Amino acid sequence: QLIGRTRTGQITLARHIAMYLIRTNIDISLSKIGQTFGGRDHTTVMNGVLKVETMLKNDDGLKTVISKLQKRLKSN
Repeated sequence: QLIGRTRTGQITLARHIAMYLIRTNIDISLSKIGQTFGGRDHTTVMNGVLKVETMLKNDDGLKTVISKLQKRLKSN
């Protein structure tokens, strides 16, 4: 579902978080990330990453979740 065209709130947020994690942990282009997520444009990826960055400024719960995900990614 993350690479599909579903636009429901929960799926979209999960997709944006995945894009954010890839962008902040792996040195690949926005275009490559977009291709990975079903051929999305680089601007779609950029907007998703920016949305997560904005949410992180105000949402402590999201900060915790992303921090845990980053730790898991780095430990594997």
